[in-house]
Amino acid sequence: MSGKIRASGNIMTLTDGNNPTLSLAGKDYCFYRLFYNCQALISAPVLPAATLAPSCYRSMFEGCTGITLYEDGTGPTWGIPAGAQAVSDWNTDMLAGTGGTFTGNPVIGTDYYYTPLPASVDVTINGIELYESGSSGEGWTYVLPTLTLTNAGPFTISGTNMMGQVCVVVAAGVTSEVTLSNLTLKATDDGQCSFALESGANVSLFLAGTNTFASGRNRAGLEVADGRSPSPTHPAMTRASAAAPDSDSPAARARHYPSPAARSWQSAARAAHRVSAAALATWRKAIPATRRTSPARTTLPAAPSA
Repeated sequence: MSGKIRASGNIMTLTDGNNPTLSLAGKDYCFYRLFYNCQALISAPVLPAATLAPSCYRSMFEGCTGITLYEDGTGPTWGIPAGAQAVSDWNTDMLAGTGGTFTGNPVIGTDYYYTPLPASVDVTINGIELYESGSSGEGWTYVLPTLTLTNAGPFTISGTNMMGQVCVVVAAGVTSEVTLSNLTLKATDDGQCSFALESGANVSLFLAGTNTFASGRNRAGLEVADGRSPSPTHPAMTRASAAAPDSDSPAARARHYPSPAARSWQSAARAAHRVSAAALATWRKAIPATRRTSPARTTLPAAPSA
């Protein structure tokens, strides 16, 4: 026979079924190992007592792998009520060997969660966290690893992911305004591109802080091909770099040398600011650098004020 057990109700009736109180005074070890190694138990009963006794909850749920508690999470919570009076060993090994990430001794007045928070990829869009399980918002969707922008925005993308879990794509035919603010993305697989425009996409790209992109083999760090149009602005105190990994194939060379769209990007940069000849030369190098067949990393200088 197998199954799951969900405990509920006032456990104090076990100490005095006729007159349950909120006191365990004089009842040392009263619930010691009460559910020990009960792996079918999936939730802990309410423990309302305010007056505790030595070792009253010691090892109470030890080995109950079906109970999963987390320090951060969502949904139902469990805990010892605020105002309870601690005594010696009242909670020793109470949750040892349970199935969640919190298996320590519970703290009075602290809530613990049965459902953990979803895992974050440490990147946000318009202040909204992206989660491995998927996220969505107005004009964007995230399905691991692709963050797809589907309308005009504006969008601000920030954070750091070095595990290939975020690849930004501007959907085909979309005209969008995108700010990259202290964003670092690194691909981990061949063919992954950290930031790419699909056919007919047009982007006004704003850079804030330091932004770094590293794509997989045969892909540009920030990829712009024929038929796609980025228009970057480059405010003061902004740096950006893009890197493409090594490749000697003719296909890679054809793909990653600058297209007319890439050259128009450089023109847009010139129009956006009055820059020195040296700064403009660096801008001109920036897009080709992302498409060269050897590893390349370019830092764009801050544009001087107009």
